[in-house]
Amino acid sequence: MIVIERTTDAEYIKSCVTHPKIWEHSTDDGGLKRDEYTPIIADAVYWLKPIENNISYGVFFLHPHNFICFEAHTCLLPDIWGRSVECGLSGIEWMFSNTSCQRIITSVPSYNKLALRFAEKCGFKQYGVNPQSYLKNGKLHDLIMLGISRGGTQCQQQ
Repeated sequence: MIVIERTTDAEYIKSCVTHPKIWEHSTDDGGLKRDEYTPIIADAVYWLKPIENNISYGVFFLHPHNFICFEAHTCLLPDIWGRSVECGLSGIEWMFSNTSCQRIITSVPSYNKLALRFAEKCGFKQYGVNPQSYLKNGKLHDLIMLGISRGGTQCQQQ
C-alpha cells in the first residue's frame, strides 16, 4: 500500500526533481540548469512523498492558487512508473482529505503523451488549451489544461 506523507526535505526533493529521466521531460528551454535547481519550501506549498515498504518513490508538488484550488506537478521516480496511477490517486486522495483543496489543476505540454495519459488515468479532465505557451527544443507547444474536483465534479471543456 502506498502511503503519502508531507516532506520538507530539500535534498530529497531536489534529487527527485533533478533525476535525469524526470528533468528532461519537465523543463522548458530557458529554464534552470539541473545543478541550479533549489526547491521552494514554504508553509503554503505541499511536497508530498509516496512511500511503500520504507521506499520513497518521488514527490508531488502542490502550489495553492487560492484557498481551494491547487496546481500539481508530479515527479515520480522510474522505480514506480508501472504503478504511477496508484501513486497519483493516493496523492489526490491525500490532498482532498487533509487540506482545504477542492480542485487540483495541472498543465501538460502537448508533446508529453505519457504525462497526459497519466493525468487522465488519475481522473483529470481537459478543460482548455493554452496555445504555444511552452518552448521545448526550440519548438512552441500547446499546454493542455486539466483538472479534477473533490467529489468527481468536473469542469467541461468550452
